Amino acid sequence: MLVSHRQHATESAGIRLDRAIAPSVLVRGVSLRGVVQDERLTKHLLGVDSERPRRSLVVVLEGDVPALVENRSVPLRPGRALFAPESTPTAVRSSGEVLEIEWDPGALGEPPSLAADDLTLGPAALTAFTALGKALRGGVVEEVRLALEDALAAMRATGVDVDPAAAAAVATEPDAREQHVMTCIDRALSDLSGAPMLVDLESSLRCSGRTVSRHVHDVHARHALLGRGAGRWRGVRDATRLVVASILLSAPDATPASVSAHVGYGSVVALDHAFRAAGLPAPGALRRALRAA
Repeated sequence: MLVSHRQHATESAGIRLDRAIAPSVLVRGVSLRGVVQDERLTKHLLGVDSERPRRSLVVVLEGDVPALVENRSVPLRPGRALFAPESTPTAVRSSGEVLEIEWDPGALGEPPSLAADDLTLGPAALTAFTALGKALRGGVVEEVRLALEDALAAMRATGVDVDPAAAAAVATEPDAREQHVMTCIDRALSDLSGAPMLVDLESSLRCSGRTVSRHVHDVHARHALLGRGAGRWRGVRDATRLVVASILLSAPDATPASVSAHVGYGSVVALDHAFRAAGLPAPGALRRALRAA
């Protein structure tokens, strides 16, 4: 299991993404401050292989998350959880903190689908998931593994059929080379304003561009993180740019010009072109839609 940390911040807004990544399980903590994420626009750009069947559990730790599932509004507040049979539900996230666990069918058991309903966690389960979020931010694999087992055990105590013992199998110590590659990728992607290039990774990883490209692809392929970037450095970087830009545009003081500079585009025209090439609305139109939502 690899640990991964990225963050993006302006004076008034912030995004933090903490992840523990294994070939069959992904634990993700997403914290938003002063911004909104509309997953109907960004889910396919979040860095997960959208073609890979997944089970999903979403737990709200802080703030309100109005989820839209099968065209039905499901309000999620702290202490509420939601299962989806294949992938994280389409949702509009407001400022707050959400913990997600995604897994391949069978990897952690087969919980019932509650896609049109949600579950209220008991105090023990909420405490366990809060501890998992804290362990995820700490980045120590053994602590993440133990916290994941505790959280799943707490869920099982509520009658949800997940297998806490399976967490031990997926949360193994990371391969040192893979972890170094992931750390360098995260460091580069946390500073998008500098438009990080492949040569920047060559310098930090101390190997040739061809070797860096192979490392990036291998890590993303093995851990089902291909997503829109297809495991190529430029694709991974540009997909991240689009996700971060689409979220930051919802900040009250954001403008297309300030956001384009923050994610490393030289002009609003370049940002507009990138959005249109990805099938997204123009930055100004997206900004208005996010604020209306």
